[in-house]
Amino acid sequence: MKLPATQSLRCKLKLMLTKEQEEAVRCTALAYRNALNHASTIAFVGGKISQGRKLQRLVSQDLGERFGLPAQMACKAPRQVAAAYKILWERANTSAAHKAKGWTSPAL
Repeated sequence: MKLPATQSLRCKLKLMLTKEQEEAVRCTALAYRNALNHASTIAFVGGKISQGRKLQRLVSQDLGERFGLPAQMACKAPRQVAAAYKILWERANTSAAHKAKGWTSPAL
């Protein structure tokens, strides 16, 4: 059985915010960025963890309490960091394999 094709749609919105709402959004964005940085530090120190659930178990409780994030954002941050590390590891491994086969030249 063939699965139906999926379609992705992106849209750009301009939010019309009051000063108070703008400040709340800015504070939330900064808290999320700090949570990503914290999760990234823990992942790096822990051996460049690229498993989302493992990293989530290590930091999600801390993210909610330390950065004041809602539960959903505290769960999303470690998974996003783990996915980024996974992509970086895959690229590094592919690059090393290509260099070993002589397909690319080593960096100067």
